[in-house]
Amino acid sequence: MHKRLYTIIGGTALVATLATGYGVEHWSSVQAAQVTNNPPALTQTAAVTDAQRSVAAFSPDQETLSQLYDAAAPSVVNIQVTVTQQATSQSQNPFGNLPFPFGNSPFGQNGTQQPVQGEGSGFVYDTAGHIVTNNHVVADADPDNIIVNFSNGHWAKAELVATDPQADLAVLKVTPPEGMTLTPLTLAQTDSLRVGYYVAAIGSPFGLDETMTLGVVSALNRSTPTGNLNDGQPHYSLPDVIQTDTAINPGNSGGPLFNLDG
Repeated sequence: MHKRLYTIIGGTALVATLATGYGVEHWSSVQAAQVTNNPPALTQTAAVTDAQRSVAAFSPDQETLSQLYDAAAPSVVNIQVTVTQQATSQSQNPFGNLPFPFGNSPFGQNGTQQPVQGEGSGFVYDTAGHIVTNNHVVADADPDNIIVNFSNGHWAKAELVATDPQADLAVLKVTPPEGMTLTPLTLAQTDSLRVGYYVAAIGSPFGLDETMTLGVVSALNRSTPTGNLNDGQPHYSLPDVIQTDTAINPGNSGGPLFNLDG
């Protein structure tokens, strides 16, 4: 048995996520077919099929999910970065002259360089202040402007100390705010993970911190390329990727994947 790191690949249902003591992925409700054989007009209670009973028996209960969230959320962080990009022509701005609604506007004089705000997720790896995230979250970031926001409202500037582009992993280092004790996540054994197992993701989709979504493992041992294939940069194929139907959106990148065991 061995422990393996996984982190969420931004905006996709394929997750190379840092599998923790729980597990993160995509939300999709399981629906059982209902029998509608012309029920009597006065019947108020719908018939429950064997399939529905089976689904109900294996669905995680609300208390389990709530306890998972309470235990794990304090260890999940929001990561904010500043990236310098070449501005797009103002004529291509779909917002016209209105204020840009998502931080600094990337629209301006064509060819000029300007800072653009970005963000992702990550989690506390140890009490020394190491934070794990995806490499693509911080790869092009201004090293002097990487901010880690904690669930209790504290924040700290981070130093990028290690990257592995081939695995799309990166490690940040922060000095914990005074009086704050970091709570690391416990890495899980992934050898026993099976298709159909429930998994949950906690992260910052669209900047909405501490958001949890639920789903199942859809497939195992997938392979997926990293990055934008048209950007002229080196690309790698990530092996052993977990496919999930958990809702993964921009901002979830780098967040952990949880199983329901805690």
